[in-house]
Amino acid sequence: MKNIRLKKVTALLLIFLLTFAAFGCGNKDDADQSQDGDGTSVSDGNSEGADNEDETSDEEVKEGSYDEKVNEDASDIDESDYDAEDMEANFDFGFSASEKLGMSVMLEKTDYSDLESLASDLETRMNQAISASLGGVYDVFSSYEPEEEDEIDDLVLAAAMENGEMESRYLEGGVFHLQSTDKYYHYLRFYTENFTSTDSSSIETICTAVKNSMGITLSESRLKKAVEIAYGNAKKSKDEYTLVEQKSIKGSGYTEKVTVAVQGATNEENESCYYVCIERERCYQ
Repeated sequence: MKNIRLKKVTALLLIFLLTFAAFGCGNKDDADQSQDGDGTSVSDGNSEGADNEDETSDEEVKEGSYDEKVNEDASDIDESDYDAEDMEANFDFGFSASEKLGMSVMLEKTDYSDLESLASDLETRMNQAISASLGGVYDVFSSYEPEEEDEIDDLVLAAAMENGEMESRYLEGGVFHLQSTDKYYHYLRFYTENFTSTDSSSIETICTAVKNSMGITLSESRLKKAVEIAYGNAKKSKDEYTLVEQKSIKGSGYTEKVTVAVQGATNEENESCYYVCIERERCYQ
């Protein structure tokens, strides 16, 4: 199952890299930048501020608000609308995000003058956050990555692996600088363990952990549908299949993007599995 865990981190990181770059944050003037079809404010990443219409990622980012009512009705979901050959599709999970979350210490605003010095502090925060919201035994480590020639040119993070096992829960949080917007972003990701069954007990386990740690309330009925689609399409294609939803939310002094994703995969033993990833990304004004 280790190869599935590696694919897990790589695939969701790819989604992350493809989508966050288009969305900036800051003062009210940012709202006057170009917008996509659903009215989401989009930063064009151009240092001269020129309008670049429709230069957003393939992911649809909805405007949302905190504590929206969870949509528990899954009657509108038709599995035939999701083709396994597409490998990825937008999905309405019907979720609600709370401004408060069990692992909030990982997203607190910090001093950006020396990201490298934050590594040990992030490890401490990660241990505190896990103890407060999840419990269990985790291997926690940190990393600092100055990448001068990359779009992300400064990154510090702390990660935690449950029981030190690749197929178990994995958490990651940190701060990075984005060259195109010249802003700093805080992020927190939670990957569930790999599941090989789509039964209701697994869905309930996921929803409880996600709510306690990430402040995201998922619709069990809609999540189950998403799992069945992603799991079934991955089994059919013998490849990965991802369903994803993103919301952009204005908080108290920051802008936040919340991502919910389910990915199905197949391991080397031809065993189908899936996992859920939740990500919260904040940019303070």
